[in-house]
Amino acid sequence: VGYSDVTSLHVWLQRAAGLVSFQGPMVASDFAKVPGPDFVSFGRALQQTEPWSLGAETGLRVLRPGRAEGALTGGCVSIYVEALGTPYAAEPPTGVLFLEDVGVKPYQWDRLLVHLRQAGMLERVTGVVFGDMGQCVDWAGQPPLEEQLLYALRDFAGPVGIGLRSGHVEGGNITLPWGVEVELDLHDERNPRMHFAEASVRG
Repeated sequence: VGYSDVTSLHVWLQRAAGLVSFQGPMVASDFAKVPGPDFVSFGRALQQTEPWSLGAETGLRVLRPGRAEGALTGGCVSIYVEALGTPYAAEPPTGVLFLEDVGVKPYQWDRLLVHLRQAGMLERVTGVVFGDMGQCVDWAGQPPLEEQLLYALRDFAGPVGIGLRSGHVEGGNITLPWGVEVELDLHDERNPRMHFAEASVRG
């Protein structure tokens, strides 16, 4: 369980062992603070053996409406992209891709997303969800971050969400199970949902 540099371990566990792992709160940076973890999602991801879902209460908002499904993968975008071209790169995702980071300017997000697209990493992605972006950086003279993200994904036809509070966040860190099948419903801007169609653990 973890985020940021732990993205490398998540990718390795998925690629080498086919194991589910969890983007979620870490001991020093989250459990030691108040507010820290989101204990509801932490419990559901690591203990619940029934399907469950996340929605607007976790910060999720719609940037581009639509529906998508497939395995949830992703992590800290800078770590995820830096591994491309190495033996430790993620397999091209075939479902919903979640990306977040800290201290990344809008033009840097554009660069990272273009890199993913040019590397063929978005060809089989069905939907994209970004983190809450509160830890990223505004940059004078650049388009607003949300506008920059949509421009970078202008050739991507699937739905796009933003604001899911997982990873580099101030508090209430959401736990996401990597490799679990999800149904992303961004059709209704008032009620965006990410539904985990299967349990991430066995009873």
